[in-house]
Amino acid sequence: PHVRRRVGRHGQLLHLHRRLRVQRRRVQRGHRAPDALARVLLHDDVREAAAAEHEADEVHHGLQWTGEECQAGDAGLPAACAPPPPTPAPTKEFPTCGVRISLGNGAGFHCEDDPSATEHAGKKIVFACCDADMRYSTCTRADADGECYAGFLNPVSNFAPKTWHEATNVCAAEGKVLCGVEQPCMNKGCHYNGHYQWTGEECQAGDAGLPAACAPPPPTPAPTKEFPTCGVRISLGNGAGFHCEDDPSATEHAGKKIVFACCDADMRYSTCTRADADGECYAGFLNPVSNFAPKTWHEATNVCA
Repeated sequence: PHVRRRVGRHGQLLHLHRRLRVQRRRVQRGHRAPDALARVLLHDDVREAAAAEHEADEVHHGLQWTGEECQAGDAGLPAACAPPPPTPAPTKEFPTCGVRISLGNGAGFHCEDDPSATEHAGKKIVFACCDADMRYSTCTRADADGECYAGFLNPVSNFAPKTWHEATNVCAAEGKVLCGVEQPCMNKGCHYNGHYQWTGEECQAGDAGLPAACAPPPPTPAPTKEFPTCGVRISLGNGAGFHCEDDPSATEHAGKKIVFACCDADMRYSTCTRADADGECYAGFLNPVSNFAPKTWHEATNVCA
């Protein structure tokens, strides 16, 4: 209403201003001589017309309501109405049993179960990015600007640690994956050859550093054979005789230790043995006899089995 009132007054004054212009032209053409009263009126009307023009300018340069709803990116948009930030790419889940960290020179690897680890055995954990096919020609240890992913490690104080998740995301942003044990991107700069690198390879049974909870359960021993009711024969190792023993826990007889040897089912001499694959005698190397490591009949049976 206030704006309408001012615009209405503006129209009235503009109309008056036009009438005064007509009067001014008549005076100038000599059709009418301005008397004192006309000169005063003319002066006052011109002043009012100028004021009207000023008011009109104020209206034209002011803010006006519209029916247009605010949009994302508009200045002054309430924070609650701003669009949410883009959702980052889903971070790959860290394997329960850890991942392999590989030496940059390909000399070995170790299992690491802490995704935030920064070093192992005194060496930093850095990373390199490879294409999914692990080609050496396209692997890299630095970004497009030549900046080493985890810092240029000469000196080592330049180290800029990255967690496994961060390293994985850096490579993913470049359309790549973490280089693996078989392809550590060796000799590709940044002085990473002497340090460990994150990989995307999950730790496997037998890997050094594998968490105990992830180790495969020991093989189920073969069912223990039942000891015969009437006992078993114990044989002299030189084949000179045997004796019946009815106690499966006996460790000696007639002053001699009870040991054992393992044979194939066909009892071939060529494949029988008194020691394990590492050359350790099953019941101890009996020279001296104090090395004796007794085994019960059940234990001896299971070792051979």
